[in-house]
Amino acid sequence: MSSPWNTIAAPETKFLKDIISEELKRNSQRSENQEHSVIPPRAKFGRDIEDEDLAKILQEEVCKPSIMRNDSYESEDNDADIYWDKFDPVLRKFDPIPLYNSQNQPNIHDQKYKNMIYGVDPEAKVILKEMIIEKVFDKVESLISKGKQATILHVYKNQLAHYIVKVFKSSEAQLKAQNERDYLLRLKRAGIPCPKVIIIRKHVLVISLIGQEKPAPCIADVHLNGIHARIAYTLVADYMKTLYNECNLIHANLSEKKILWYRDYCRLIDLSHAVEVYEENALDLLFNDCVNICKFFTQFNIPDSSPEELFNDITG
Repeated sequence: MSSPWNTIAAPETKFLKDIISEELKRNSQRSENQEHSVIPPRAKFGRDIEDEDLAKILQEEVCKPSIMRNDSYESEDNDADIYWDKFDPVLRKFDPIPLYNSQNQPNIHDQKYKNMIYGVDPEAKVILKEMIIEKVFDKVESLISKGKQATILHVYKNQLAHYIVKVFKSSEAQLKAQNERDYLLRLKRAGIPCPKVIIIRKHVLVISLIGQEKPAPCIADVHLNGIHARIAYTLVADYMKTLYNECNLIHANLSEKKILWYRDYCRLIDLSHAVEVYEENALDLLFNDCVNICKFFTQFNIPDSSPEELFNDITG
């Protein structure tokens, strides 16, 4: 039998080096074709990257979002500082300085206010800044009073609208603010002259200013003549009666300091201590109000009735 190699040519002998070289060329050609037809996925930063310039570009792109966020926060802080600059130096005194260190803060809500210099707590300061940003008012004009129950500020908007801001300070500060808002609304519905509620936010209450660009004086600071004194007493007695019978409220802190005299008329303020008529000690508080009012007006040879008679007239 003859050999098949006599009719079929034997394959060309190749060295291993040549085979590997051809395979590398084919792989290289396939890679070039893929690069032209398909966009390769972006390599992760720090891996499979040899080109230093490409690595730098990728690094900039990766860092860009965080840089934008930092710029945004910085801008917000600057805006807040700009708005805070609208506060007069008088309010800058309200930056609270704790007299205790942060590692040993008391849990009692009242205590933190006792340990703050001046009267505006950090949360109230933030609320005031928010109100300026929201154009509720433009500027804090002055401090009116700083009491145990509340700090009272005079603010204005566009030099035209003037308001009073009450920052309550007790452990029930937010409840006190809400109560005063609700009671003022009751008085308005009953026709009793009092401040108008503008806005409330937590323990910060904004109400209209009674007065012309500055708070009107209370009747204790006004030199009432005989006619005006009698008018004032008649008005106050009528307010107390309406307050009891229509609003179901007792002022509970009524005195010559809680009655403003503006345009020859009396206006009631400070309803934060008011109580409902059905509360246990309501009548005792009403009688105390009657005593305070009668005592003040006796210097004008008024009233015609005693505290007992005024009390009976109110309660009917």
